[in-house]
Amino acid sequence: GVHTFAGGVTLKTVGQQSVTVTDLANGTLTASQTAISVGPGGAASLAVSGIVSPVTAGAAASVTVTVHDAYGNVATGYAGTIHFTSSDAQAVLPADYTFVSGDAGVHPFAGGVTLKTVGLQSVTATDVGNAAVTGSQSAISVQTSTAASLVVSGIPSPVTAGVAASVTVT
Repeated sequence: GVHTFAGGVTLKTVGQQSVTVTDLANGTLTASQTAISVGPGGAASLAVSGIVSPVTAGAAASVTVTVHDAYGNVATGYAGTIHFTSSDAQAVLPADYTFVSGDAGVHPFAGGVTLKTVGLQSVTATDVGNAAVTGSQSAISVQTSTAASLVVSGIPSPVTAGVAASVTVT
């Protein structure tokens, strides 16, 4: 007896896999097909990671984008173009980037993101040709930076010697 199970096996994990069958009536009757090479599927999502939180407003941060197939495998053959956006309207973000074969589905952007607005922010990458392929790093805490300058104001001029005057320091 021979029976073909059309569409009966779906392998989802990249790497060398095997399929084993065992007769339920006779557990000693078993067979396997081994060394089945499984490659990744097409791009289904992007993972944006690497921005250390909290981050100081105005400080450059590195970010990495990893492309995944529908089963969580790295989509090593991805050659699409991604575009960055952020919840921070003042953010400085990397330019659009087209993945190349050497990226193998993962590309770092060293110092590529600068968030400037204090609070919780997010950075999103989206495939330019397929907006369903997207991903974000969210809940990035952006904190105030150290003072860069001081402004003294409020003292009237002229002022009389020995008379106290209010002063404002910003």
